[in-house]
This record gives sequence, structure tokens and C-alpha cells, in this order.
Amino acid sequence: MKDTLKNTLNKVNLDAHFKNESLNNISLDTPVKIENLNCTGSLRRRLLDLGLIKGTTIIPVLKSPCGDPTAYSVRGSLIALREEDSGLINVIK
Repeated sequence: MKDTLKNTLNKVNLDAHFKNESLNNISLDTPVKIENLNCTGSLRRRLLDLGLIKGTTIIPVLKSPCGDPTAYSVRGSLIALREEDSGLINVIK
């Protein structure tokens, strides 16, 4: 019983640490890994073509003066994504 409770508490702590967040909620210069894309069709194809696949490290580096779009460093390139598009990308810290 104690081991089961301990394992459950460890899982809860790990889940809290590796909580999925949307890319648009990540602070500048915070490296995260892509968990999944919550979109379909041509937008999904575009994001995949840009190299945004599961496990890829992505770092928000610049915000435009008005706040949208944001520039991200991914696989050695700098790409700009609108907030509505980056909100569809789930990441883990």
C-alpha cells in the first residue's frame, strides 16, 4: 500500500513538472520540446514542413513590438509564428 501511494505521488510530481503548455505561453529564451500539434490540414502540413515534430527543441527568442508574431529558434533556423498558430502547439519544459 505504501509503495502504491509513493508511486502515485511521484507520478503526480512528474506530471506537474512535465505539464503540457501551449507554445504561445512560454517565456522568451525558455527551451521547450514539442509534444504534439493540435491542428489538421494545411496548417499541420506547414508546421511539420518547418520541422515542428514531436521531440524537437524550440526556443521563443523575439516578440514583435505589438506582441504578435513571435520568432522561434528551431533546428538552427528562425521562424515567425502568429499567436493563434503557436497556441496549437503543445510543448513540455
